[in-house]
Amino acid sequence: MLDSEVYGYCQIPGTDQYYIWIPCVEGCPDSPYYGTLIKRVDSSSVVQEFMTLAKERDTAASTQEDFMFTGVGAGLGELIIGGLTFTAACIVGTHFSFGTTCAVWFATAGLSLGVVGYSASRSVEEGKTMTSKQNAARERYDAIPETTPRPPTP
Repeated sequence: MLDSEVYGYCQIPGTDQYYIWIPCVEGCPDSPYYGTLIKRVDSSSVVQEFMTLAKERDTAASTQEDFMFTGVGAGLGELIIGGLTFTAACIVGTHFSFGTTCAVWFATAGLSLGVVGYSASRSVEEGKTMTSKQNAARERYDAIPETTPRPPTP
């Protein structure tokens, strides 16, 4: 079961059928579930593809959030710690001094900026992956015929 409010599925106990769901692109007045289209479907290779795409979409969304969090954390950390330590590392008396501690400060700041840049880049890439999986899952959803309910098999 992939219990996502966006793209998901769950097997109906005792059957080879599933409920699958996707969000509505526009209003969906025919759906009793606000903003969500739901189908009852028989198991098939297309349903399996939908389930794989839904999992991959959720993984990409989670990874995107992780990279975003890492980038924001590194940026804020550098801003706060770097701001508080710059004077101690690079100012001697009233003059700027590019000594060893100052060089280390700049190296650390550069590393933090690199982490921020890498995290932002990966977050954007994961967002693109999420969107492509989302679009493919929607196409699979549209291709799967809805089925009539069958009683559970013992």
